[in-house]
Amino acid sequence: ARKTPRKGAPRATAGGPRPARPRSVEVPMTRRQGARPNAGGSQGAQRVTTLIVDALAHALAQVLRFEGPADAVMSRYFREHPNLGSRDRSLVAEGIFHALRRLATLGWVMQPAVPVRAPRFAALVTLARQHGFDALEERALRGDANAVKHALAVNLAQAPASVRAELPHWLYLAITAQYDDAAALMTALTEPAPLDLRINLIKANRDAVLEELRAHHVAATAMRYSPEGIRLSTKPALTQWPAYREGRIEVQEEGSQLIARLLQPRRGVMVV
Repeated sequence: ARKTPRKGAPRATAGGPRPARPRSVEVPMTRRQGARPNAGGSQGAQRVTTLIVDALAHALAQVLRFEGPADAVMSRYFREHPNLGSRDRSLVAEGIFHALRRLATLGWVMQPAVPVRAPRFAALVTLARQHGFDALEERALRGDANAVKHALAVNLAQAPASVRAELPHWLYLAITAQYDDAAALMTALTEPAPLDLRINLIKANRDAVLEELRAHHVAATAMRYSPEGIRLSTKPALTQWPAYREGRIEVQEEGSQLIARLLQPRRGVMVV
């Protein structure tokens, strides 16, 4: 039982995982040794070092066993590795959830290797899919350059439809049979979730917070259904904002906001 309903974390399902959308990951403006600008790329491009590859590999080795919710396993890993900077943790976290959302095609392009049994190769391919092969430092590849290039070159058009949809085959069949807009639904399931905020109406109102966010060049829009909700298209360093520290906003996805309004629980009532 808990007071605020929350979205479930990714767990294993027959035929492959169907992870829940990830929680927000903060991306502060500081720079650490794990990622630095790519001198040969466009402005703002990431340069992925051995530190990031190894950290993601170790984290995937734990997460892909599906012995617990992915976010809880990831949080424990970060607590056990305090040497990782905040930017490093952000890159690793985004890599973990990218691998989970696209695990079916990741396994397909890695054949005959299997992600859970080859977590470093899985980390390299995931990071290359996210940031491009040229973003990987040469020494981070450790002789796997050709294997990674081969994985990136695999033509997914030849993969089964369920693999292309990033779904277990049984779930793909069920969705296509039930929904007329199955293609749009399956595309949406592979995309990262936006960052949803709830306004504390005791301390602030939505219009004022929207103006404050836009003044700091943060793309924010009012939610369609929740009257106290704001949706961000990026994931900034939320805990550094005065609005967050002062309790005027908090992270809560729109579905949970609506559940509280629909149930209208009294003070002290537990929502299961």
